[in-house]
Amino acid sequence: MAIPRLITATEILAERNALRARLSYIPHGTKPQWGGYVEISCDCPNCRDHYDPTGAECAKYLNMDPTSFFCLQSDIPCFSFSEIAKESYIANAAPGFYFDDDRLVRSKDELLSEMTPLPRHIFHISKDGILDRFILSKDMTNWSRHTWKNGHTVYYKDGENPPISHEALRQRLFALF
Repeated sequence: MAIPRLITATEILAERNALRARLSYIPHGTKPQWGGYVEISCDCPNCRDHYDPTGAECAKYLNMDPTSFFCLQSDIPCFSFSEIAKESYIANAAPGFYFDDDRLVRSKDELLSEMTPLPRHIFHISKDGILDRFILSKDMTNWSRHTWKNGHTVYYKDGENPPISHEALRQRLFALF
């Protein structure tokens, strides 16, 4: 396991440009010869240029910043071409709970004592790689849950994943995990 570090947008762009120079063929893009096909989770330089031209959103995602554009997409972004992604906080994150963007892992037992002050975002990584994001509503009354398994969104049936009241959050987290 690498020692995690903050990844910068400048590094993302430099690596993307190096990859573009190294590859003889890039399957996706926005020009007619590429068929206009772009995919939000794809790591190829053309898809990433389309969704993140500055590299800032990829850097935020790799640094576990919940404000990244990629955090609530239906598919988890792929970083298979990236060497620097292996050094990121998200690639080296242990199973557990993370609040907002502090990158400090918490166990279920620590969850109770550490929810003051109230976080706005709780990120859970399970031992089997399932990701859950709990996001506090703007009026600070309810939490919404978003889940990904094998890199793809889990779609719940009606009534299976209702908003969680602030008062019931701890109890719900303990029931889920």
